[in-house]
Amino acid sequence: MREHTYARHDEKLQRVTEYNVLEQIENLKTHPSVRKRLRYGEVEIRGWVYDIGDGSIRQANLETGEFTLLGRKA
Repeated sequence: MREHTYARHDEKLQRVTEYNVLEQIENLKTHPSVRKRLRYGEVEIRGWVYDIGDGSIRQANLETGEFTLLGRKA
C-alpha cells in the first residue's frame, strides 16, 4: 500500500510541476519585451522539466499542454 501512495505522490508532483512550467510561460509572454519579440518571431519559448533522478527532459507542447520526452518522436 505504501508503494502505491508514493507512486500517486510522484505522479501528482509531476503534474503540478508541469502545470507550473505552463503557467510561467504564460506569465513570461506578458512581459512587454518578450511579447514584442514573440510577435515579430525573434524569440521562441520552450518549457522543459528536467528529472534529476533519471536525467530525462520532458518538453511542453504549448498547443496541447502535454509533455513528452525530449528526443522522442511524437
